[in-house]
Amino acid sequence: RMSLSEVALAQEALICYWRSLGRLLVTKEKLWQLQKRYPELSRRASLQVYSLALTIRLWQSPHYRAGNMQADMLKNLRNVAIPGTGIPLSMFCWHQFVATAFLVLGLPIVSLVAALFEK
Repeated sequence: RMSLSEVALAQEALICYWRSLGRLLVTKEKLWQLQKRYPELSRRASLQVYSLALTIRLWQSPHYRAGNMQADMLKNLRNVAIPGTGIPLSMFCWHQFVATAFLVLGLPIVSLVAALFEK
């Protein structure tokens, strides 16, 4: 069972994740700009959010292993599953909207479920 302080911290982290991800997707800021705008994000957290946003930004960009980033993710994420589910991550790469929705909603839900089962 989570304490109120743990719930508050999780809520703050989620809001910061949504704000930073949304900003990166809309404004196409650089990593250093994100770190300056959200100093409460650790270097690791800001890099993680930036890399997630970058996959959406580069969706149709040419890729050295496949025609574009989407094709590469479809191929390479078919063997990577959400832990404990068997659901391949490639399932969320069929369309840019689906991938974005997964980053905005699915990833926080998966993280919440993982945190609840860990306790």
